[in-house]
Amino acid sequence: MSTTTPEPPPSDPISEDDFQCGAKNEGYDDARFALVTYGGTPIAICGLIFNLILVRTFSRSQHLRTPTFYLFLLAIFDSLICVIYIPFFTVDAIAIYYADEKLHHLWHSYVLILYGTSRVVQCASTYMMVCATIERFVVVANIRRLSFLSTEIGRYAFSILTLCVIFVLRLPAFFDYKIVFLKECPSFEDYTFAPLLMEYENYQMFNFYVNSIVQIIVPFILLLSLNLTIIALTKKKIYSKFGLGYFAEMPQIATLLRKESINTNQKHRTELRYATRTMVLIVFTYLFCNSFSMFVTVMENVFKDNRLMFNEDGSSTQFYTYTADLVSILAVINCFLRIFIYFFCNPQFRAQTLNNFSKLCTQMRKFLNCKQACTIETSIEKKSSDNLVSAGSRDDQLVTDNGRQGQIVSANVTYGQTSMNTCYL
Repeated sequence: MSTTTPEPPPSDPISEDDFQCGAKNEGYDDARFALVTYGGTPIAICGLIFNLILVRTFSRSQHLRTPTFYLFLLAIFDSLICVIYIPFFTVDAIAIYYADEKLHHLWHSYVLILYGTSRVVQCASTYMMVCATIERFVVVANIRRLSFLSTEIGRYAFSILTLCVIFVLRLPAFFDYKIVFLKECPSFEDYTFAPLLMEYENYQMFNFYVNSIVQIIVPFILLLSLNLTIIALTKKKIYSKFGLGYFAEMPQIATLLRKESINTNQKHRTELRYATRTMVLIVFTYLFCNSFSMFVTVMENVFKDNRLMFNEDGSSTQFYTYTADLVSILAVINCFLRIFIYFFCNPQFRAQTLNNFSKLCTQMRKFLNCKQACTIETSIEKKSSDNLVSAGSRDDQLVTDNGRQGQIVSANVTYGQTSMNTCYL
């Protein structure tokens, strides 16, 4: 591996009169470094593992043909959010905190790509949750005109259309800024972000509406209103399923129907309780994890000259810096918590997860026991082979007194009773 410092990415020539060295660079003190690396990184890693479990669980063919298809896509996008966090935030923190020039140049070579990708992925993750809620509403409300959305083909078409619209809306994020290399500036002050599309006021307003209205406010209102409507409709269906007059007209089977009705109602009430709990937790986590993002976006675009976010020289305040880091960590936490919401609110998912975990533990136990047996077996075979070679060497030296070559006495080696099973991964 080469030890030379990699060349910085090419950029447009610019003089120091246009940009001050390190004007956009922010340092990492101990507290901020700990927040990003020791706080956010483990959560991102765990969130990635948990969402990969969800991807594996929802990727089965029987799930991809059901409304679980949206949860499968949601798990994929949540995994990408967790993956992006590490090279985007952790690498930057390590490079600046430990003054690693290689990482510093490497980070600036890909950061704008990750920036645009994160915008697309976060918006897609949000609207996959909205798509799942809309389909559920169509089914519960029995809206026949929109019943196509609850079919397999309709589900695929709706998700593709949604993702295409999201990509078109968030594609300009890849061109918000450009990286400028200031070759005359010292290390760690030789890069700055120059506005590209963000230089235009109209685009700033467009970006504000997409970030705040389309990505945060609209999804939250839809999730809250649709789920409340679903709960109300489900309650109405439960309590109006069997009327009292129906039992009065059929006295001979009234008792049997009443018992069946009670069992059915109990089942529906249980499902309603699970659905309500899921809705409340999803909406609460979504609102909580995006409230800081909404606050920062409004302060950035509406109150541009406020001293809470920016100093007099235009640099970011410590409050703004920590809040921006917290927004990123909360986005990862939202992905991290998703599996726990499914686990505690969905009995079928909980049973399947526990069953898969039990199978995994059993396989690991068998593998470890087999590996230990193979290790002991190999040790015994090696020891027996050494004894055989040693005995053969001694017998080769035995000759008769009359000069004739003696018979080689073969040594009898007794092997222990060991298992000869072969280990397979």
